[in-house]
Amino acid sequence: MTFRQRAAEHGEILAEDEHQPAIDRAGAGDHAVAGDVVLVHAEVGAARAALQASVPDVAVVYTAMTDGSGFDVLAALPSHQRPAAVVCVSPHEADAVRAFEIRATDFVMAPVDPARLRAALVRARNHVRQLAVLRTADELQRLLAAQGGDDAHDAAGALLAA
Repeated sequence: MTFRQRAAEHGEILAEDEHQPAIDRAGAGDHAVAGDVVLVHAEVGAARAALQASVPDVAVVYTAMTDGSGFDVLAALPSHQRPAAVVCVSPHEADAVRAFEIRATDFVMAPVDPARLRAALVRARNHVRQLAVLRTADELQRLLAAQGGDDAHDAAGALLAA
C-alpha cells in the first residue's frame, strides 16, 4: 500500500506534486509514516485551501511553489491553523535557514530522497509526541493544583519524573 493510499485511508489530506513518487517511497512499507501527516502542494491556493480545511499534525510543505512560496502560506496561517510540525522541502539550500527561522522541524532538499524524507517525518512525529506529553503534563499539574495546592504540585512533579 502506498503512502497516498494509507493517508487517504486515515482521512488525511494529500495533494499531488512532482515529489509524490518520493513521498510514496518514503512511506512504502512503513506504517509509522502514515496517519497524521501531510500537505504537499505545488500551488499556493491549493496549499491554503487544504490547510484551512484540516490542520494535520505534520505538514510537508514545498517552499518553491509555482505561484509563490510555501513560506508565505505558513506565515499567513493563524496560530490555531499551523501544524505542530512542519517539514520544508526545497531545491534551494538557502531556504534551509528560512525554514528553521519559521521553526520548521526539518528541511529536506529536492529532489527528495525517500530515506531522508522518512527520517524527517519520524523526527516531526517525535516532535508532535513531545508536545502532546508536555500539554498533558501541564494539564495534569493544573488539575492537581486545583485539587490540593503544594501536595498536588509535588505529586505532579513525582509523576513527571517517573
